[in-house]
Amino acid sequence: MNPHRNQTIDAAKLFLAFGVVFVHLGPSDTPWLNKSFNTVTVPGFIILALYFFIHRISAFAQTPRASFQILQLDRLAVPYVSWTLIYLLLRLVKHHSQQSEFSPDWLQLLLYGGAGVQLYYLPFLLLCQAWLLVFGLIHYRKHIVLAIALICSACLFGHTGASQNYFMFDEAIPRSLLYAALGLILYFAAPENKYQGGTIIIGLIVILLLIALNMLGISATWLRIISGPLAGYAISSVFLALPKLSVSSKICTIALGSSYGIYLIHHGLIEVFEVLAERLGFSLIPYSLSEKILVIPIVCVVCIILAMFIRRSPQLRYLLLGEAYKRRL
Repeated sequence: MNPHRNQTIDAAKLFLAFGVVFVHLGPSDTPWLNKSFNTVTVPGFIILALYFFIHRISAFAQTPRASFQILQLDRLAVPYVSWTLIYLLLRLVKHHSQQSEFSPDWLQLLLYGGAGVQLYYLPFLLLCQAWLLVFGLIHYRKHIVLAIALICSACLFGHTGASQNYFMFDEAIPRSLLYAALGLILYFAAPENKYQGGTIIIGLIVILLLIALNMLGISATWLRIISGPLAGYAISSVFLALPKLSVSSKICTIALGSSYGIYLIHHGLIEVFEVLAERLGFSLIPYSLSEKILVIPIVCVVCIILAMFIRRSPQLRYLLLGEAYKRRL
C-alpha cells in the first residue's frame, strides 16, 4: 500500500460508490432514498477529484514544456475509452438477443458517456478539470495558447453536451464552472484530515437542506445549477475534516481502494443480475428496500473481486482502471 494514501478519503469514496449503486438499482419503491443519495454521490466524487487534481496543476504549469503526464488525465480518459467499448459490446449483445434495433446517438455514445448510464461522469469531470487547468495556466502566466484552446474546446464541448442533454442535465457550462470554483475554494479552505468539528456540522446541515429541497421537488433553474456543486463541496469538506484513518488489514485496504472500480463496473453487473433473474423466472424490478440491501453488497463485493483480478495484469490495470503500471496495493 502507498504509505501516503489517504484512507479516510478512500473510505469516503467507497461510501459514495455504494450510494451510486443504490441509485442505479432502479426503478425502486424508495424514491426518497434515491434522491438523498443522488444529491451527494456523483457531486462528492467530482469535488474530491478536483481537490486532488489542483495539486498537480502547479507542477504542470511550471514545466517548460506542457507534460500532460503530470496531470494524469489518462486516469480518466483510458478507462473511459475501454469501458465505452465494453458497454457498447454488451449493448450490442443485448439488442441482438432481444432482436431489437440498435440505433444510438454515436456522438453521445463516444464522447459523452452514452454507452453506460454512469460514464457521463468522466467527460463531465474532464470538463471541470479543463476550467481548473485554464485558471492555473492564466495564474502562472504559462502556456497561454493552450489556455485559450482549452477555453474554446470546453465551451464547445459543454454547450453541445447541454443542448443535446448528453449530460442528463442542462447548464453544463455554469455547473462545471461552479464545480471548478468550489474545488478551488476547498483546496485553500480545507486542510486535509485536520479535525474540524464546526466544518462537519455546517457541512451536514447544508447536505440535509439540499436533500430536503431535492425531495420537495423544488426545481428553480438557479437551484438546479448550484445544488450539485454545493452538495459535493459540503460532503467533501466533511470528509476532509475527519481524522486520517490507518488501516493495516490487506483485505480492508483492497476494499477501500476499489471505489473507482465499483463505479466503472457496477452498471454492467446489475444488467447481468437482472437478466439472470428474469431467466430464472422472477424480476428484481422494481427493487424494494430489502432487495437493495441484499443486492448492493453482492454487486460491490463482485466488483471488488473483479478489480482485484484486473490488477493482476499491468496492462488491464491501466486500460480498465487507469492505474499506472508501477502502482500496486
